[in-house]
Amino acid sequence: MRLQDFPTLITTEIASYLPLRDVVILAHQSATLHYACIPQLRRAHRQIQLSSLEDCCHGFQILLWTLRWPALGQYVRHIEMNTSYGGDYCFDIPRPTNTRSLSDNDTNLLKDAIRRAGYEKAEFDEMWLQISTIPEDASTAYTSMSFTTDEEKARVTPWAQALAAIFISTSPNLESFAFAPISWMPGVTWEPRYVLKEFLANSCRYAESFCAQGLENLRCVRLLPWGRHTHSIYAGYPLSVSIKLVGNLPAVQTCWIEDVQSLDAIEVLEPASCHFKTIRIHRSCLGFRTLGNVIRSCKKLEEFEYSFGSFQTEDWKSVIYGHDLLDALCSQAETLRVLHLDLGAQQTDVKIRNYGHTGEDTAGLADLSAMTHLGLDMDLLLYFARGLTGSDDDGHFSLIEQLPPQLECLTIYGYQPGMNAQWDEVLEELKETIVDGDETVFTLRGVDEYLRHPMNNA
Repeated sequence: MRLQDFPTLITTEIASYLPLRDVVILAHQSATLHYACIPQLRRAHRQIQLSSLEDCCHGFQILLWTLRWPALGQYVRHIEMNTSYGGDYCFDIPRPTNTRSLSDNDTNLLKDAIRRAGYEKAEFDEMWLQISTIPEDASTAYTSMSFTTDEEKARVTPWAQALAAIFISTSPNLESFAFAPISWMPGVTWEPRYVLKEFLANSCRYAESFCAQGLENLRCVRLLPWGRHTHSIYAGYPLSVSIKLVGNLPAVQTCWIEDVQSLDAIEVLEPASCHFKTIRIHRSCLGFRTLGNVIRSCKKLEEFEYSFGSFQTEDWKSVIYGHDLLDALCSQAETLRVLHLDLGAQQTDVKIRNYGHTGEDTAGLADLSAMTHLGLDMDLLLYFARGLTGSDDDGHFSLIEQLPPQLECLTIYGYQPGMNAQWDEVLEELKETIVDGDETVFTLRGVDEYLRHPMNNA
């Protein structure tokens, strides 16, 4: 009795016990067997990990199968490349010289894939070098050794970046991409071309071209800290550089960032230059310049979240100045619907106001016409409510009149009754106004219970 003559459930169960290589071959024997092998193929291809030598070896084999049978590329949904050249330390990484053993057919398939991804001439040569060689000092550990240190991760990075570029170009249904900084640190004997950086840059530049075909459904990017950040709980991160690299991808909408502090006080993003609609930055320590820079760079920002980590750095660049942050938020007044800022113990200055702001408009919370969900610390809430040119007087004022007109939910972070008499008075009046059935009715959270943002570990 032939295998394809068994009931589909039995064939699927048999396929689940087979090595992936055998499943791929079996799936191409007949339509019946292919249908039975789909669950196994989806599990194997759904998430591609490129974070160690072992990951890259496995990923390279999956890439070869995908090039032999292009339909397999439709199962890839997520790619994670947690390797980088840099980190806390710099390493002298030798140029790879160990040539990989490939059949003529696989060689032609790889070269064709590189050309379809948009690499030509010198770029093609560099890409082929990274794909066709094995990282130095790793040729004898092709399938068993896993990189666990910064130096070992740095050695595998050129190969991982090359694999990521080809995977992206052959995965039409790719939804998310997580990557460590794509950059080079000093102290090396050779300087490779950034093959992944070039691919992403070309995809942004020629959004309708062949090299962007794997980015049609890429909605979410996640920026990963590089290496071990042993000297701080945060990883120094070239945030503006990475955002500039992926912010103009044709379909991108969401950016996740965690556990970082900014390194780039000089790098400035052009206003309205990125496609991000949602930005979530958590457990991090970023200052007013970085946050304002990121917010202003978005064309139509709809959701923005930021939560402080548990450790305040001594760098002045990590201070939050309320006037600059509010000014940046007001640049997105017509589109920003969700805002959550849980600063916790981060150093915040809510005394200085933007005296350079002119005009009758106070540029405060009431100007955020699209806002429906708002979460702030109490001092920042009162500062934003008074606006850029508002008074610094701590006297009483009506908070409800200064809130966004479309507000549906207001969350107060870090508040406890009795910690500040003025705050208690303002919030009690706000609660009474809502209960009295005022036209502006919304949910109020964080007054009767102590709340922090779920991603804030302070």
